[in-house]
Amino acid sequence: MQDSEKLISDLKDAFVNIDSAQVNDLLKQAIESGISPKMIIEKAIRQGADEVGKKYEACEYFLPELVMSGEMMKEAITFLKPKMQAEGITSSGKIIFGTVKGDLHDVGKNIVISMLSVAGFDVTDLGVDVPPEKFISEVETKTPNILCMSSLLTHTMPELDNVMEILKKEGLREKVKVMVGGRPVTKDYADKIKADSYGKDAYDAVEEAKRLMAVK
Repeated sequence: MQDSEKLISDLKDAFVNIDSAQVNDLLKQAIESGISPKMIIEKAIRQGADEVGKKYEACEYFLPELVMSGEMMKEAITFLKPKMQAEGITSSGKIIFGTVKGDLHDVGKNIVISMLSVAGFDVTDLGVDVPPEKFISEVETKTPNILCMSSLLTHTMPELDNVMEILKKEGLREKVKVMVGGRPVTKDYADKIKADSYGKDAYDAVEEAKRLMAVK
């Protein structure tokens, strides 16, 4: 047990130190030692991500470290996903995520997706510059619990409202919860377009997703 605890502690520290090579090595060691993916995620990845977030808020880390942390989380979840499925670990919910038409920013989206994945959500990334019809078709065919849309530019914000209107027109609005976010987006705007939720940052988005799914 002591060896397992040290592995988990070392893995968390590697995440905090943004040491991707060490993270990859320790991830393999943890799985080979029989540590469950759930424990790895909860005790190492999630806690490591929390520490990175605190360092960012304290201006000890900056955007490059935050981006690198997000990439490390994404790679870790990709590595662990087959093991999680083999152990029958259930998803916290299904999410479709994309940046709206006309917007090519993906850094913030990628970080949020990594955090949602760490929290146990099954996230499909539609990428950037996503046209409204793509959001609609994905909601129709994949029946997600939550549709997340981001807009990082003021002039692309109307696309959020556009998708909301089409969802309503196509009779899909009541079938999916909608969360919006992005630098220029505010809670007032989210309320105005009648979104179910507003995520002001990656950590808030995770809490909002849990709230929408009633995951405590």
